[in-house]
Parts: sequence; structure tokens; C-alpha cells
Amino acid sequence: ENSEVLSVGKKGCDESPAPADLKETFAIGPSNPESGMPARRLPSKPKEIGPNLDAYYEEMEKLAAKLLQIFAVALDLPTPWFEAKMGHHFSALRILNYFPVKLSQIQPGQLRASA
Repeated sequence: ENSEVLSVGKKGCDESPAPADLKETFAIGPSNPESGMPARRLPSKPKEIGPNLDAYYEEMEKLAAKLLQIFAVALDLPTPWFEAKMGHHFSALRILNYFPVKLSQIQPGQLRASA
């Protein structure tokens, strides 16, 4: 249904010969076009998910900015020292769904999220 934004059973980051992970994955990046990330493509169902993901991502950006201000103060730097360095970040919000599986469905070496 939302194949453009949802991957099911994709391999982990490495080139391991292990079978695909047993999970569904969805990820979004920043909405800032200067980040170099592609534009967000959000699922349409349930209808609340798109606005909620956008809002959550924005709140996490604010939290990260506040934490960087705290780091700057702790390092005896000016409070906004990190601000200019974060305008092009490409942090991802990744959501995983571990769907139910039976032990008989799991292949040797198969994991849930490359863990």
C-alpha cells in the first residue's frame, strides 16, 4: 500500500549473506530542502500519521537544538555555537514494526533489526 515509504524484510546496513531482517521499516528525514535529503513522503493511512510524524520530528529537532546549547555551555562556548553547524543535518526518524512471526518462519541467522 505505501511501498514508496515502507520497506519490509530489507537487509541491514552490512553486506552480510544473512537473510533479510524480520521487520517493517519507515523513515523520514528533515523537511529542510537544504539538508540534501529527499522530500518527505508520508503514508496516507491512518490519516493522523503524517501530521503526527511531522510534529514529532520537529519536536525532536527542537530537543536536539536545546541539547546542543547545553553542550556548548558545558564546553565554555557561546550558547548558539552549534546552531550554524546544524542547518543542513540529515537526521532520520526511523520507525520499526516487529510483526508477529512463528519460530518456524525464522531462517538461520535471521534477525529483527540487524541486532
